[in-house]
Amino acid sequence: MGSGKVSVAEFGQFNEQLRQLLVSDVPLAEGLRSFASEIGGDNFRMAVERVAAKLEEGKSLTDALDEAGGAFSAEYRGLIRAGEQSGDLLGVLDAALEHERHMAQLEEGLKQTIYYPLLVFAWTLLVFALTMVFSYPAFERLYRSAHQSLPLPIAITHLFYGPRGIFALAWIGVLVYVFYLIKHRWGLSTLTLKIPSLNRIVADVYTARLAKTMGLLLKSGASANGALSLIAASTSDPVMRARLERASRRVGEGEPLSRALNLEGMEHTGFADLVEIGEESGTLPSLLAEGAELYRIEAQAQLDVALRILGVALIVCVGCWVLWLLFTLMRTYWLIPLLSL
Repeated sequence: MGSGKVSVAEFGQFNEQLRQLLVSDVPLAEGLRSFASEIGGDNFRMAVERVAAKLEEGKSLTDALDEAGGAFSAEYRGLIRAGEQSGDLLGVLDAALEHERHMAQLEEGLKQTIYYPLLVFAWTLLVFALTMVFSYPAFERLYRSAHQSLPLPIAITHLFYGPRGIFALAWIGVLVYVFYLIKHRWGLSTLTLKIPSLNRIVADVYTARLAKTMGLLLKSGASANGALSLIAASTSDPVMRARLERASRRVGEGEPLSRALNLEGMEHTGFADLVEIGEESGTLPSLLAEGAELYRIEAQAQLDVALRILGVALIVCVGCWVLWLLFTLMRTYWLIPLLSL
């Protein structure tokens, strides 16, 4: 039975262990079997044991990874296959490990930029709503006794109080489900390409990953359509995966790589521009690798700026929200002299 894909951290451990075994005299099967005995996670350990077992049967590293139950991405397996075919497996491993470390950090920062504000505001609203649901009856009686209308922060709590709360929670559940469908059908990364200020960062991250992987595969002897197919199979964003798959088919039918990418709407990532320049100059593999590093550095710089701006914006917004609530509470305190005793 297949296991789930290994995590980024586990991928790094496996890749580093594989590299050490390649530069030593220890057979891969024996070394990986020993490595598996030290792994705590069941899925990761089973995946490594399965690779070791296939190697002991006399299969190549590529075939062993292919039969590891989908634990390793198609992109990674393609790099290993290209490295074995070119005779430079160690060089491919080094390049893949270094690039994956950089990209993992970059993509983690991008996720924080997208999700962190949503989590902060969602948690703030949830705490406020839960607090006010229990406090609402007392506030309502207080303002009614003073013949005053409820302030807005307290009035909106009425939507969550009593029977209305069931409908409010139902609507929240519907919104969460819609968000889930959008994420899995279109992909959040593709959607963020349409958001000002974030679209440039997302485009640079995509370009860095696509260009580096494509450059490594082409440099190791893979065909253009084969490389695109491998990259598409390991891409989590459904829209981007579909575009890469269609571009791969176009290239297989004889379409130039740059034109196939442009026809599939990839020009906004900058990846197609790198490919076009590389095709015209005849230095496509090396240009993609160099261009990937430039886009990665640019994306990291933009992400650092975005995170600093985001931190300030969150402080200001949450501060204003707290001040508004404090003013509401002070207004309630000022009502005490107006109460009919």
